[in-house]
Amino acid sequence: MTSLNSQYSARKFSPTKSHSPCPICDDIKGKCRIASDNQDFVLCMTHPSDVGLVDWKYLGETNGGYFAGKYVRKRPESEAERQERRDRNLKLRMMQQKARRNDLAKLPDATERDRLYQSYLQKLVLND
Repeated sequence: MTSLNSQYSARKFSPTKSHSPCPICDDIKGKCRIASDNQDFVLCMTHPSDVGLVDWKYLGETNGGYFAGKYVRKRPESEAERQERRDRNLKLRMMQQKARRNDLAKLPDATERDRLYQSYLQKLVLND
């Protein structure tokens, strides 16, 4: 029996898309990969370490330059479970975006940044 590392090469994986999202993190931008011949084997870039999903067995991190977590489905996912997972991940992404917007709102505007930079430059001295 071959291991999953040697059984799957890079060309046997397809990137995630809007019609085929990552079943672990719901990524649709193409970061994660799903095995072309086995939809139950996933390389998830968002969660390279075990996230403790009940229906998925975590096999470890990939070797080499592609930093991803290897996951194999233990049992089929029902439509209700799939929708619940997508809703949970959507809420999480929305909370992260809101936190990012709040953090960006706290940053100084262009005029205040200019004043800060000018004060830093006045404190510096030049050597001959």
